[in-house]
Amino acid sequence: MRPVDIYKRITKAFSEGDMATATELIAEDVVWHTDDNQTTVPSEFRGREAFFAAAGTPKDAVTEWEVIPHVVVGDDKSVFSHQIDRFVLKDGTELVVHFLLHMQFNDKGQIQEVWEFGQSAIPH
Repeated sequence: MRPVDIYKRITKAFSEGDMATATELIAEDVVWHTDDNQTTVPSEFRGREAFFAAAGTPKDAVTEWEVIPHVVVGDDKSVFSHQIDRFVLKDGTELVVHFLLHMQFNDKGQIQEVWEFGQSAIPH
């Protein structure tokens, strides 16, 4: 499977809350870099468990989370994407966040390393 297709599978998994697929597609030793503008979330996560713990931090403020791949290009080892995350906050407010991501994949077809920009706009 091509990295672009894997990326689309994982965005669908997050939107549907399918953690089994997300776990399958993210390497156990993933390194995930985010922007440095957050105070409550580290700018780097090492390991799948640390990433999932950080990805779950908005849950106290969010009732819905939809991940929408907007522009996705890639080759046999990496993907560059502009994705839109749509959040519905507990007070009913909708928040739309644009992310730029660069993902590298391992030989097992899993996300191995990610550079993410836009994370600081998410409520934590």
